[in-house]
Amino acid sequence: MAGQRLRDYPFWRDQAPLRAIGEDGPLPGKADVVVVGAGFSGLSVALHLARAGRDVVVIDQDRPGAHASTQNAGAVARTIRHKFTAVTKEVGLPTAVRIFQEAQGWLDYTADFIEREKIDCNFTRAGRVYGVHTPQAYDAAARDLEIHQKHMPVDTVMIPRAEQHKVICSDAFFGVQHLRDVGQLHPGRYHSGLLDRALAAGARVFGKCRADGFEHGRDGHVVTTPRGSIRAKELVLCTNAVTGSHHRLLRHFRRRIIPILSWTVVTEPVDDAII
Repeated sequence: MAGQRLRDYPFWRDQAPLRAIGEDGPLPGKADVVVVGAGFSGLSVALHLARAGRDVVVIDQDRPGAHASTQNAGAVARTIRHKFTAVTKEVGLPTAVRIFQEAQGWLDYTADFIEREKIDCNFTRAGRVYGVHTPQAYDAAARDLEIHQKHMPVDTVMIPRAEQHKVICSDAFFGVQHLRDVGQLHPGRYHSGLLDRALAAGARVFGKCRADGFEHGRDGHVVTTPRGSIRAKELVLCTNAVTGSHHRLLRHFRRRIIPILSWTVVTEPVDDAII
């Protein structure tokens, strides 16, 4: 990558550029449901509601998918960062099991959804490897996994240092933990596939249309935008990482969002033998 200039947008957009959709003209005056936010969450909601016969309008302050949905590493996993034993200690065994079952559920659902919808997004369940840096850490990870498997089986194995070359070309670790069922996808193409299917189902999507105000009465909701107001029986907020603070409803929602930090390292092309 020497000599190449760093870019301020994801590489995913080379193959799946953001699309200008519904950026001109007024909004419809009413709908059954207004969805605010046209990322993964908003388009998923719109797709399923439209297929169920609802009249759905989706608005987004930017182009659909401009934020977190296409600014991530494309991991499709069941991890929640904390170990099973740590979560059990914090919230108790029954709740811990439900949390990890929910995580497994979102992995399995996403894999099934991509296959069912035939979304071309380079999805593969190639697995994930966590390298362990000390013998003590390996033993601790193995004990945690043993307890995890006892209460909720998962497709994860511990691989000792002598055998770790089966999954990783490195001698730097004291063994590894291999999550064999987790996957990876191209987030730009996945979002594009969702957008295509939501539009085909009849959802109407309007980019560059910020929700400025919200009113709620007996007849439903009124959402105010710079391009007019729209009345709907139901309102769905899917703004997530870019939830604003310019309205009390958004501030209320924003306080209930738990940020999860994530980092991605981009390297020059690496040969499979090195990986």
